[in-house]
Amino acid sequence: AVLDPISWTTGRKHTRRLPVSTRLRSDAGAQDTLEEFFRLCDLAGAPRCAFAGNSRDRFAALVERLDAEPVIIVNPDGSEFVIDDALTIAVALNTLYNPPNWFFFANDLAFIEQLATPTALSSNFSVFGTELGRRTPNPDLVPQTIEGFPGVLCSDSDNPDNPFVWAYAGKISERKFGYFGKPWTWASSPCAKWPGSKKSRYAGPFTSKTSNTVLVTSTRYDPATRYEGAVTVDKLLPNSHLLTVEGWGHTTLLLSQCATQIGADYLLSGKLPGRTSTCKADFPPFFLSPDEVFGPAAAFAAEGLEAETERLESTTEADAAAVSNRDAVALDRAEVMRALRDGGASYGKR
Repeated sequence: AVLDPISWTTGRKHTRRLPVSTRLRSDAGAQDTLEEFFRLCDLAGAPRCAFAGNSRDRFAALVERLDAEPVIIVNPDGSEFVIDDALTIAVALNTLYNPPNWFFFANDLAFIEQLATPTALSSNFSVFGTELGRRTPNPDLVPQTIEGFPGVLCSDSDNPDNPFVWAYAGKISERKFGYFGKPWTWASSPCAKWPGSKKSRYAGPFTSKTSNTVLVTSTRYDPATRYEGAVTVDKLLPNSHLLTVEGWGHTTLLLSQCATQIGADYLLSGKLPGRTSTCKADFPPFFLSPDEVFGPAAAFAAEGLEAETERLESTTEADAAAVSNRDAVALDRAEVMRALRDGGASYGKR
């Protein structure tokens, strides 16, 4: 779970007037992870994945259907909740954080898809049930998600002070990066008028040479802190070691015995193997074996990833990982600014 620190704080020349959540491109990372959900689901097949078989197109059709005709969920106490397209996308994003839950999410999708009537009991759901609050929360824990995330994000980052920027950036991100463009864009919207101080934040430089090697770890498919952030940090820091886990989900802890051992050795003795390390997830989603997932095709994909990493490392700019995205983000910024100029005054009246 490593973020590009420049995008997180100030942005670069072409991105400084965009929201921090647009600069980070978590929407692209989430979409890439969703594509892996589809690929592995179809690879596993039924019954390991109940939604297997052209899952990408079936998901798109289901989201469209739920937009037109939401499903009503009836709880044992008679209360009702509604599953629509927006909730389905939100649950999908949350589920992508935790690959063991992909199996249950696929079950829910298959169940919703085959409903003859738009009403169902909450007991038929697993992942959706959590999202709808069917499970009783721990009364000893005080949730701070709403306050905690913007409290850190907005205090650390520069953002536009015009709320209309989020509206247009969200539309553009959805068009370019799919389902999660709007949710990830709007995640930073409280920052438009954030009253907190930025005096104590650190905004760089991020290129200091540390006395000890910094271990930078990331999964290949992370729906929140995309892999490119770790590559950027590894490039910025002159004394670092990049550990890539060929796997899925948010953070690398306990996903791979190989990666866990490297982390343990690093913490106990400071030892690291070579310049970079690559490990594979021990337990792929949908009860797939590592051999099924990391076969010849996966080896080819890994070679492509290594080539891409080498390309990033060979560039002369310290923020190399952002170069491939720079022109696209510059176009985003130009389009947002043009939309604000042409239609911002009337946007709120629609």
